[in-house]
Amino acid sequence: MIRHVFTLVWRRKRASTMILVELLVCFLVLSVLFAQGLYLLFNYVEPEGFAAEDVWLVTYAGCPRLESGAEERREGQGRALALLAAARELPGTRVAAYATNTPYSFTSIGNSVWIDGRQERMLMTPVMPEVREALGLELVAGRWLEPGDEVSEEIPTVITRQLAADLWPGEDPVGRLMPHFGDNGEIVEPQADADIYRVVGVLKAYKRDDPFAASRYASFVPFPVEDPEYWLFPQWLLVRGQPGAGAVYERDLLAALEAVEPGWEYEANYLPDMRDARVRQRMQPMAGGWVVAAFLLLMVALGLVGVLWQSLIRRTSELGLRRALGASAASVQRQILGELLALTSLAVLVGAAVFVQGPILGVAAFVPWHVHALALTLAAALIGLIVVVSGLVPSWLATKIQPARALQYE
Repeated sequence: MIRHVFTLVWRRKRASTMILVELLVCFLVLSVLFAQGLYLLFNYVEPEGFAAEDVWLVTYAGCPRLESGAEERREGQGRALALLAAARELPGTRVAAYATNTPYSFTSIGNSVWIDGRQERMLMTPVMPEVREALGLELVAGRWLEPGDEVSEEIPTVITRQLAADLWPGEDPVGRLMPHFGDNGEIVEPQADADIYRVVGVLKAYKRDDPFAASRYASFVPFPVEDPEYWLFPQWLLVRGQPGAGAVYERDLLAALEAVEPGWEYEANYLPDMRDARVRQRMQPMAGGWVVAAFLLLMVALGLVGVLWQSLIRRTSELGLRRALGASAASVQRQILGELLALTSLAVLVGAAVFVQGPILGVAAFVPWHVHALALTLAAALIGLIVVVSGLVPSWLATKIQPARALQYE
């Protein structure tokens, strides 16, 4: 029966080409959208590794830059420390600390690591020890950064669990030195003036971009905010207020900072609001893609109904003759639906062959293969369902053709 159905499809290949192309395009669009959606969903269920509620990120403009003179940097450093003290003394403040690579921001300080022959980006995150309390970071091994670590000869480093697992699979990372890599990813001896980083702790995660982002490689090192010669100026202040702190606390916080240094410009952003903005930014392209896909599916469904209706009119004699020879209504309906599913199978096979070229060629290589496979399965299932539903009415009408109707076409 299956061979017979494919034979019928092949003999009517000219009439079936347009349907096949529509199904192929629809399948590819659905595969891409399912792959993207599944990738985001799998990322979403992974822990972020920090708590954003009741936390503000305060940034300011007007502070000295790296190229500023030594005297100006020392003066600016003193003002930054005064701002930190003012934030900590404000009633309603639980903890305040300077950090970099803060959640949901666009600052990105880091370097590269090589994992399985691939060069990957790693956040190199100078922070004050109080940042762990400010963000509620969850330690799973070793210890967190402590006061005095910033003057250690070997720089104490806390890394994320995913980075530890990929650098030293199945081994304890605590106490190990972070590797130095050559231009081609080979591990090399550090140069005489290179910083030496020793792992002292492991965090559960630090997914700082948004809840739908992949867990990024990240390391945390001491931030010597009292050292005016340090290459990075402290200007990202994380402040955790008391539970339920709201707009009034934010107003008081900005007022306290402006009272210390009125010449600088301040901006306070509530981390949950920043997270919502990043989520909307992430979801808008997805929503637009699914709207396009919905219209495409509707067009395919309507096109199938119309094409099948015309096909049945042209095939009245054939179907009437089958009924005259004893074919049941159910077998006629199965034939019509079988031809549609045969076309769908061809479209799915061709579409799958085209779709997998992306990850093979390195496009969207960050998406795991099991996500691609599941996306293809769901796209095939959905397009098959659309095809079957679209063919139910025309195939049912085909069962109503009486054998005598065939005589009209003799």
